[in-house]
Amino acid sequence: MDRLKKLAEQTAFQIWLFFLCLILFNWPLLTVIPLDRQGCLFLYIFAAWALVILLLFLSGEEEDDV
Repeated sequence: MDRLKKLAEQTAFQIWLFFLCLILFNWPLLTVIPLDRQGCLFLYIFAAWALVILLLFLSGEEEDDV
């Protein structure tokens, strides 16, 4: 877990995460799922946001208690 946290704190990882979000949430990719399968689209968006929030949480800075 510490190794993943060190990776997430790097600027290059945060730039990679930004471009990953651009790809995951662009309009052409979201329109691939047909209209009769909107439940799948909801699950896809929910799972993608959960992944992004987890990665953003790992990239946050820790505050030291003094």
